[in-house]
Amino acid sequence: MWQIGKTAFKNTLAQSTVTIHGQLDERVSIRFGPYVVGRYEVDGTAVGS
Repeated sequence: MWQIGKTAFKNTLAQSTVTIHGQLDERVSIRFGPYVVGRYEVDGTAVGS
């Protein structure tokens, strides 16, 4: 389960379809359409926050 914060274009992504990408450096990024809405380290900490 992932907790995604507010975005610049939408207050909540509840009930929205997102795509989770596993990167080669083992980080995870979460996308909503063309937007990256979250990036996380292997241990689950947010990147860039």
